[in-house]
Amino acid sequence: MNDEITKKLIEWVESIGNLAAEELPLFAQEVASYGFYSEMVLSIVFLVLGVVSSIVLYKCVRTMAREDLDAPDICFFGILGSALAVILLIPAMVVSANAMIKAKICPKLYVIERITKK
Repeated sequence: MNDEITKKLIEWVESIGNLAAEELPLFAQEVASYGFYSEMVLSIVFLVLGVVSSIVLYKCVRTMAREDLDAPDICFFGILGSALAVILLIPAMVVSANAMIKAKICPKLYVIERITKK
């Protein structure tokens, strides 16, 4: 009886090992694909925010250029905020693009980094 349970247990563990070995490439592919598309969405959000900030910056500069301005403080803070947003979004877009490239070109490295990252 004890030998039968041990044999069944060994067979069960071996079958789990085989299943994990068969599913591992699919899992790695899914992780890399998810990483690519999630970084792409993040890049698009950053791009949209950058475009909106640039438009606000342009409008505020044009308003400041007019001489009949009643509230220069509002436009000054609009220019300052938009310029800061554009400056801060550029590094975020670069990091996101780097992750997209890594997920697409070398998915094994991306998966290893993703799994070992804490």
